[in-house]
Amino acid sequence: MSTQIRIFPPFTAQKKDLIKLLRENGYETFVDAEHKENTQWVRQNAVTSYFFELVEDEVVETDELPDIQLVPPEMDGAEKYIKWFDGLLNGIVIDVGLPKYEVQVLKFPDINIDQGPSEYELSLELVNDVMFYEVIKPHVDLPYVTVVHKFETNGHLRFFTNLFVCNSWGICREDVLFLKNAWGWLEMDGEFDLDSLMKDATRACFDGEIEPTVWRKGVKDVLELFNKRSGFY
Repeated sequence: MSTQIRIFPPFTAQKKDLIKLLRENGYETFVDAEHKENTQWVRQNAVTSYFFELVEDEVVETDELPDIQLVPPEMDGAEKYIKWFDGLLNGIVIDVGLPKYEVQVLKFPDINIDQGPSEYELSLELVNDVMFYEVIKPHVDLPYVTVVHKFETNGHLRFFTNLFVCNSWGICREDVLFLKNAWGWLEMDGEFDLDSLMKDATRACFDGEIEPTVWRKGVKDVLELFNKRSGFY
């Protein structure tokens, strides 16, 4: 589970300084343009129900939804997360043994972004034994496109893990629910078990399988790219 820092508008000097500090120290900042200040969504998708905020120079637990919040993956050993968060809010990065890849920084925009598609959509196109998958995600301006090579042999299986190489995929439960539904739509055998699928895909990469790629453009643009590289047509 990831450790999340969520930053909500308005973007004061303190918040801008925090974002700058995180970026300068190698933490990626993602914009959650889909959920914005949707308190209900944030609470439903929090890994735990524990939030922390800075009050009079002290990090304390809160039942409210603060503008800058820490959501640790678990409460056991939460002291190290609190120490790290306290340092950040005071302009210091403290090494508490927390790997950067386990940290997710979400910045919620202060603009009106009620545009784009309202439902997930999946379309497929098979060209020369390469299956192209285009996924449209609600309220996101660019689609996700990924491919499975040697489709006749490999089938759809890698589609269900490929999208996770994109940092903006998997940040909400709806992404996983969409994949679970797609498992049924594509008539896959057995139960949908994402953990098992991810482990299998990771082992396959170590064994020399082509690493997955996700393009943030339409499938027609990706097909043109493939055609230029390998002369599909």
